[in-house]
Amino acid sequence: MRPALFRRATSSWRVPMSEKTPVVVLAAGHISTSLARATGAAAKGMIEVGGRPIIDRLLEGLEGAKLAGEVCVVCAENSPLIEHVGERAVECKGETIVDSLRCGLEALGRPERILIVTGDLPLLSAESVDHFLGQVLHSDASIVYSVVAKRDCERVLPGGRRTYFRLLDGVFTGGNIAVMRREFLDEQG
Repeated sequence: MRPALFRRATSSWRVPMSEKTPVVVLAAGHISTSLARATGAAAKGMIEVGGRPIIDRLLEGLEGAKLAGEVCVVCAENSPLIEHVGERAVECKGETIVDSLRCGLEALGRPERILIVTGDLPLLSAESVDHFLGQVLHSDASIVYSVVAKRDCERVLPGGRRTYFRLLDGVFTGGNIAVMRREFLDEQG
């Protein structure tokens, strides 16, 4: 399996590319029949929020982040997202999230670490990406996953359906972005 490569997005970077974390957007999941019927979208990333596809809003947030580098969008075979995101798309024939991560890692040239972002975050902002990356920039952890306090999530998305879990210092939900080291992914068999 050899993913298609893409060219680097053009924009004015303030941080040298060597200090930026390459990004893998996970968008290879299939949309449920009921969600596709309700939204008229053929892929989750194509669902419109505020008149724009989720994937466009997400990519805008990543492009504005000073600490985020090259971006590839891992798509399922024959996904409408492939044409929509153009040269950033990586068509992945894998069945699992690990397969998708490997496709993205290879497409980015196997960097030491990657920022992983799920492809269904219409409210992702450049500031939140930079804040998260700034917090983990010098961590030697194999993987760092973001969490959001339940009260903060419900304030921004009242009535939204999320899975919550209790930790010692509160109740949280997953933030759907993470930083992972290449070695950790390589160890996943």
